[in-house]
Amino acid sequence: MTLSSQPGADHVDGERISATVSFLIESAAASFETNKDASRDFLKRACVLLRATRRVERRGENSLEPRATVNGLAPWQVNRVAAYIDSHLTTQIRGGDLAKLINVSKGQFFRAFKLSVGIPPFEYIRQRRVDLAREMLKRTSEPMSQVAIASGLCDQSHLCRVFRRTFGQSPGAWRRANAVDLEQRA
Repeated sequence: MTLSSQPGADHVDGERISATVSFLIESAAASFETNKDASRDFLKRACVLLRATRRVERRGENSLEPRATVNGLAPWQVNRVAAYIDSHLTTQIRGGDLAKLINVSKGQFFRAFKLSVGIPPFEYIRQRRVDLAREMLKRTSEPMSQVAIASGLCDQSHLCRVFRRTFGQSPGAWRRANAVDLEQRA
């Protein structure tokens, strides 16, 4: 018997997901003034968890149903994988390592991750690396080559290619338009 076929299971899972997202958002708010990076991490985890769920119409009621009931990952698995990816962005991340992390086969992991999050795992990793590069471009004056390597991308050319594909402009142009004035921060 699957979790979704048990009476009241949807209600319990919805409460668990809601409680987890609530905790993550409260943690983000609490750490916002003292540690913006930690706050950002809490919010990113909440976003991943929310993406892993979907709204389902059932008997005229809206309820949250984890996508795991249709061969996706359970919310705790998505959260664990997201935390691992966030903590290893600057290193090589292998699909097999992610699958072992939640004790599923590599093929099952790739299928379930895409069902749960909506994009393949390596696309998610690429997006997270580009987000990290964007934050570095905004807040530091490091050369592009250093930003690329520090964000887990191969080199400056790779950074430029994926950044332009994601944001429609080069990282240099984006930095000039969006960089925080470092002299005023000091």
